[in-house]
Amino acid sequence: MVKKIQTFNRFFFSCLLMGLMGVVFGPSTFIVAFSYQINPKFVACTIGIHPSRRRLEDLFAMATLSNSTNIFWQDCQIGRPERQKLLNQKGCVVWITGLSGSGKSTLACSLSRELHTRGKLSYVLDGDNLRHGLNKDLGFKAEDRTENIRRTGEVAKLFADAGLICVASLISPYRRDRDTCRAMLPDANFIEVFMNMPLELCEARDPKGLYKLARAGKIKGFTGIDDPYEPPLNCEIEIKQENGDCPTPTMMAGQVVTYLENKGFLEY
Repeated sequence: MVKKIQTFNRFFFSCLLMGLMGVVFGPSTFIVAFSYQINPKFVACTIGIHPSRRRLEDLFAMATLSNSTNIFWQDCQIGRPERQKLLNQKGCVVWITGLSGSGKSTLACSLSRELHTRGKLSYVLDGDNLRHGLNKDLGFKAEDRTENIRRTGEVAKLFADAGLICVASLISPYRRDRDTCRAMLPDANFIEVFMNMPLELCEARDPKGLYKLARAGKIKGFTGIDDPYEPPLNCEIEIKQENGDCPTPTMMAGQVVTYLENKGFLEY
């Protein structure tokens, strides 16, 4: 049986490379049943598959990985400059990082509102919101956190390329992951905003009750409690308390907007 499966896997991969898509699973045999057309709707018949067998979509995903080198970048006549001219702004990524409860989402929404009043188009990528869809298959292990940030960085890059001011609001605890996102764009187009609020303040706020759960041992790997947060070493903007007082949402947004104005992002 192992030999049959190995033979099938080689045959399956070869068929996909040649453009064959339809596959029928039988109880003990595998048969390629029908051919591929341009932009097909994938169809498959499944007959008597044992529950322990790998699912068809898993094999299909494995096979398509081998095609990832056979792709080419497609340029269009309308590019980033044309989009930015249309919007009268320059695309960039404002990446807000900090502990849970430090005010990231508050700043992101306040900043988006302020930009909107100025006639500037932005979009907020909120870490929790992304985990309801794009990143819902990821947990909070180190490797999942890294993939969470990588996916978000790729989406943020697309928004910036579209000419939007993309506001990404995530804990993003690991410096290496944030630097990887920075490297996706020209350096000047990645604006790292560090919400430098002390752990004691964030824990006292605890808007979602997560610190309490982490302290009780009901949440493992919680940033700031039993998982590290690596602060930026050279961020563009740092927001922190002044004389023990936290800046208001309007003041925080104003600080970021001033930076964007000075760097020429709010005009084209």
